[in-house]
Amino acid sequence: MLAYTKSAGGRIAAAEFMNEPNLPTFGGAPKGYDAAAYSRDLAIFKPFLKQNSPGTLLLAPGSTAETPDRPPRAIPGFLTTDALLTATGPAFDIFDYHLYAAVSQRCAQRSPEAQTKAADALSADWVFGYGN
Repeated sequence: MLAYTKSAGGRIAAAEFMNEPNLPTFGGAPKGYDAAAYSRDLAIFKPFLKQNSPGTLLLAPGSTAETPDRPPRAIPGFLTTDALLTATGPAFDIFDYHLYAAVSQRCAQRSPEAQTKAADALSADWVFGYGN
């Protein structure tokens, strides 16, 4: 992917090592994958990324399902972003977070109470108050 992007005249602005690493079982990580394993694997990925795509920013854990106002649900294998960042130390160039607040058939089934209603999606309350 890196070589093709370069050959096509493009560049990759940013990359994350693992999609939603705070839910490792959802992404196919081995059973028992924890923050220490994430840190170990990131220590391999980061030099690879910097050597093969030096201008690409390394994104901090693109976590999901965490909010400051409610604890995460009991999800087997759930890791907090705090645990991931503690394990890795200051390894990242930029932070990202995955928010699934739109009306999505895939996500609505898992957490209907957290979904944005279509009528509210562009309201000032949602955009500026983050749905609160």
